[in-house]
Amino acid sequence: MARKLIDGHGMDVCGAEHALEYVERLLFMKRVSVELSGHDCHAYIAVDFKRLTDEQEHHYRKAVKNRKKDEEKTEPETSRDRFGYFVLISSEKLETSEVMPLYYMRQTIEQTFGFAENDVALLPPRNHNDATFRGHLLLSFMATVMLVTVKRILKARKKLAMMPAVQALRSMRNIKGEVSSHALVTSEPGKFANLIIKELKLDVPGVVNLY
Repeated sequence: MARKLIDGHGMDVCGAEHALEYVERLLFMKRVSVELSGHDCHAYIAVDFKRLTDEQEHHYRKAVKNRKKDEEKTEPETSRDRFGYFVLISSEKLETSEVMPLYYMRQTIEQTFGFAENDVALLPPRNHNDATFRGHLLLSFMATVMLVTVKRILKARKKLAMMPAVQALRSMRNIKGEVSSHALVTSEPGKFANLIIKELKLDVPGVVNLY
């Protein structure tokens, strides 16, 4: 379907009336009505300007390389007419300026659920009532929010940007405390814990007086 839509409407997309910006991307997008499995839908045919130029450059560099090797062309010429194109389909009739923000919001939600499933064990164990299930779900989402927040904080720091949130929490968890009669004495932080403490300017006292 995407190829038919591009072939049928692609020539009309790249016009000033269809131009829009999303973050730093320049796009052209046109909405057309389509029928999908008996349902009325809307197809949003778009061209990413940077992707278009990148694919054109790749195509012609490959053509030059093949010509130098005296090889036959392996890519059909008609494929050039689809450079930079993509198609999104929705049951909702939207303004073209709304499409990309909604698409990336959906992608963010899917990534968050994936994060919850893989890192927080979102899928619940066997349970016998709704209360247990809801409790597990609530705690899992709270843990997901915490991990996503930690991940964003780490990403904002150059020296911590490549450190996974789970590894950061495990490093900090290794800081133990020994309780005496009057004070709590913390253990020496490890290498990664020290880096986190320094970069995030955390206060981790060596001794905490209890009285």
